[in-house]
Amino acid sequence: MKTVKKYLSRFILCLVGISLVGFGAFYYGVNKGQQNKAPQITSKLISKRLQESAELTSSKYYYSHMGEFDHQKNFYGWKIPFTKKHFVVAYDGVIHAGVDLRQVEVTVNQNKKTIDLKLPEAKILSHDIDQHSLKVFDESQSIFNPIKITDYQGFAKDQKAKVEADAIEKGLLVQAKKDAVQAVKKLLHFNQNIESNYQIHIH
Repeated sequence: MKTVKKYLSRFILCLVGISLVGFGAFYYGVNKGQQNKAPQITSKLISKRLQESAELTSSKYYYSHMGEFDHQKNFYGWKIPFTKKHFVVAYDGVIHAGVDLRQVEVTVNQNKKTIDLKLPEAKILSHDIDQHSLKVFDESQSIFNPIKITDYQGFAKDQKAKVEADAIEKGLLVQAKKDAVQAVKKLLHFNQNIESNYQIHIH
């Protein structure tokens, strides 16, 4: 009788053990499946991911420039003698160009497994002059028309506008748009689900 009870107890313990192992394996499988389950690819999800990058700098334009400032007071079109001020400034700068990803339009087609994105036009995002590179040459002024800090500030603003116009004419924004397309594709391909299952079209 004791032997029967002993085997019966062992049998029950084995059943409990098998049940616990089975439950543990099931729980682990469900939990692992939930962890590995990728979020559904939607227009809202992609827009949110892109907006996290905000303004995307896709191209940089480095330059060295020299500008000349001349000013002389005048009276009804007549230049007043001894009122001329003049200086020449050389400096280095960099222009950042790219697109604002907060304005991207996204359309996801689940049936065709395609993602269509419409990027905004590229624009200049920032323009910085290296203050350590500034060099002033041939500076001259008159006691009747001294050089002021506002002269330098106004001159720098005008020079920036000229350099930006020159960079745009040389194709900076066209290149920035091309680079932005490649950069956005790389951003989206970080998602394995998108890279493996979707075609990306950028306009």
